[in-house]
Amino acid sequence: MTSYRVIVLCAGVGERLRPLTYETNKSLLEIKSKSLIEHWLDALIYSGAEVDMVHIVIGHYGYKFRDKVGSKYKNLKIQFLENPLYKITGAAQSLYTAFHVLKNNPCIILEGDHYMDAELMKMLMESEFENCILVDQDLSRLKFDEEVIAYGYGETLDSLKWLPPYPPHPIGEALTIFKLSKEASNALAILLEGYLLEDGPAKREIIEPFNRLARSCDIHFIGTQERKWVEVDFMEDLEQARRMM
Repeated sequence: MTSYRVIVLCAGVGERLRPLTYETNKSLLEIKSKSLIEHWLDALIYSGAEVDMVHIVIGHYGYKFRDKVGSKYKNLKIQFLENPLYKITGAAQSLYTAFHVLKNNPCIILEGDHYMDAELMKMLMESEFENCILVDQDLSRLKFDEEVIAYGYGETLDSLKWLPPYPPHPIGEALTIFKLSKEASNALAILLEGYLLEDGPAKREIIEPFNRLARSCDIHFIGTQERKWVEVDFMEDLEQARRMM
């Protein structure tokens, strides 16, 4: 069985959830008496994945993650990586703090603001594909407004689009949760470093490095099969997550 390193991106300030995030991180907001990050870790354990270590990238109220989960959570080893530039940079810079992890290991990479049916993580880990992402193919849920929309053919991802204008013929909304082989993780590290060295704004997301990776190796998508999930960006998302069974 392949043994993975897990990289969870939790450094952001969560502006769209203010005032709740004035004094905490959005991945520490509680749903059913547990924080989002705890739900993530529980889903990871439920999936049965072989995990060497979980690397949580922190920034905004990072010390509270240490207080919440410490260096071990239900036998998962936890390491914290800090993005000191979290106030002015985006998720791409946060992922770069785990460059040494990406270079040397098969990885599971995810943003820590999703709440979902734990079965989805199990489906991802049990997939026959070494490199894959979850995609909700229910097109009726798309709002075409700051969603990560996936495009592809067959079972293979072609690209992700985060902001409008969106091209026609999407396959669905992507959950930003990737399972990557050692070779793909290494390739992503190199592409990420090159991307961050290019001229441009300090705040950059992870969509472009993943799109470049999709052009260099096959990334398959797995349908969510109507299982529930929500990306917690706005107050209504948090309320929806709290209503989920």
